[in-house]
Amino acid sequence: MTCSSSRALLGLILLAATLGSSPTRAWSQVRPFVFSLVPRSPAGPAWSMSGDVAYGRHLFSALGPEELEQRVGAEVRLGGRITAVAQAGWAATGGSPSQVTAQLEVLDNLGPRGNGAVLAVGLGAMRDYSATAVALGRIIGGWRWRHALLVANVRLEHPFANRGEISPRDALDFNTSVGFVHDLSPSIRIGIESVAEDLEGLVESDEAEGGAKVMLGPTLSVGRPSSHWGAGLSAGPVLRLSQSSIPAASGAGRELSQPGGFIVRTSVSYAW
Repeated sequence: MTCSSSRALLGLILLAATLGSSPTRAWSQVRPFVFSLVPRSPAGPAWSMSGDVAYGRHLFSALGPEELEQRVGAEVRLGGRITAVAQAGWAATGGSPSQVTAQLEVLDNLGPRGNGAVLAVGLGAMRDYSATAVALGRIIGGWRWRHALLVANVRLEHPFANRGEISPRDALDFNTSVGFVHDLSPSIRIGIESVAEDLEGLVESDEAEGGAKVMLGPTLSVGRPSSHWGAGLSAGPVLRLSQSSIPAASGAGRELSQPGGFIVRTSVSYAW
């Protein structure tokens, strides 16, 4: 073995030892999921910002608009328990009544300190791509292990019809997302993430928004332990689990009785 090869091998060993000694430092900075929210830890950074780009076909509203979407977001921890989450999105196509969306949520982290339980509740408001005002509620539950994280989100949506109109949407929608990630290394997490909408369509033939829909696919997040930057990627097929006996709601911005599609979403985040 040459001297230069020995130095290179020694450098790799030292790098691996350095990364392996701080597995939690990286994940206090990196956004673990693309679609699911996780309450911010009091031990982690107080602020984070993110930018997402997504492309998909035959989607449903919980995933975003058809074709290209760009989204920016910010999270800030207010004290030990409260996290404010703001997001704004822009749709490149004109297929929806509005090409912009914005939402704000406030989460209360109820998880007891000192164990792995993840528990939070939240309230908020949104203006969606159909230009409809929507009241939001959210419940987050899950568990943290030393090298893994499981989180489920249930988001409740109540749309407000415009004056003089009758809303074609359900009075109360339930959107769910579930994600699981595991540390492949101190800088890389891999897992699976799913988003579902209108699951009541599995038992209700007259569900107002086209029937039950789900996306399921792999997720990846990366971030060096010494860096404030992180990146994520999630992709998967969109499946139609049921079909409604009534036409899709006009507020959905698309015909929801289409066959399944796909989505790819990437995210870059910075925490401090």
